[in-house]
Amino acid sequence: MADGSNTSSTTEMFSAVRALDTGIKNHAAWLKALHETLVCNEQHANESDYRDDAHRHCKFGYWFYNEVQPVIRSNGLYERIESLHHEMHDHARELLLKKQDKQNIETALYNKFINEALTFKLEVRNLQFDLMNQVCAVDQLTGAWNRHAMLYKLVQEQERAVRKSSELHICMLDIDNFKPINDQYGHPAGDQVLKDIARFFYISLRKYDSFFRYGGEEFICCMPEISSNEAFTAVERLRENLEKLQISLPSGETISVTASFGLAQVDLEAAIEEAIQNADHALLQAKAEGRNKVCVWRGE
Repeated sequence: MADGSNTSSTTEMFSAVRALDTGIKNHAAWLKALHETLVCNEQHANESDYRDDAHRHCKFGYWFYNEVQPVIRSNGLYERIESLHHEMHDHARELLLKKQDKQNIETALYNKFINEALTFKLEVRNLQFDLMNQVCAVDQLTGAWNRHAMLYKLVQEQERAVRKSSELHICMLDIDNFKPINDQYGHPAGDQVLKDIARFFYISLRKYDSFFRYGGEEFICCMPEISSNEAFTAVERLRENLEKLQISLPSGETISVTASFGLAQVDLEAAIEEAIQNADHALLQAKAEGRNKVCVWRGE
């Protein structure tokens, strides 16, 4: 068991990662509003964007200068992000003033601003990745990504799906009747089952799918760029092949196991947690219908 200081550090690290996610969403909303002013001739509602210290008054800036976690302030990317954010707002203000005065906006100035805005987002993502690498992102027993790394990676996949206008699916699975295995054969046997199942999915999934240990005997698969019908067919094939898997226990005995699966398509405009919850609902349905089954979330 981790000691209190390690637990506190890990909690702060993932709190910072989630806060940076919120910061990126706020940045995207600010950028959208700015473009509505520059391109669509909408009235710019945020008067603070015209201030010399505008970088301190947007939602990201207020958090970054007043509430940011110490683990971010101490990171080497902090000053780089601060500089980019400041320069980006300076050039945004210049664009807004030109628009307000009905002056032509030079291509070079606009391109400079866009490059700064895109680089800023990239560096914030790099900071997130650096924070994630400072804590254990892999489940030590199974080798699957752990639950802490899961949300960060799923959000990445969701953003990629948005860029590519492609479908994204999440599948939650739970090993059927796992407790009796521990009770009958002992916890080393249960650990072996978890390791062999993780290895089975590592071999069976596509190279660009992701596999996470959600907790206990529950796992999550992330399946990008796949239609609903294809996803169901793929998961059903996994279910059938898992049923045939022979697992050798430390005692020398061999057993087979089954699992129940809940499949859900990710709403690209909703929080990723909603898709996880939907997959969990579908999984509960699979269990209620007798286990060793794939159920799909169809909505309320």
